[in-house]
Amino acid sequence: MGRRPVDPELKERAIRHLLPPYNWTMRQVAEDIGVGVSTVHDWRKRLEMGAY
Repeated sequence: MGRRPVDPELKERAIRHLLPPYNWTMRQVAEDIGVGVSTVHDWRKRLEMGAY
């Protein structure tokens, strides 16, 4: 079973929810959009490195 692509709009929403004023945990974001916590962790890491 391969990876399924995540809709860019969904990914953007997920990243926004990690930041103020939402401050969701990575687990909350992952459960909300149906991806693994490690995926959200990678997105956050890339955000901190300025990749987005």
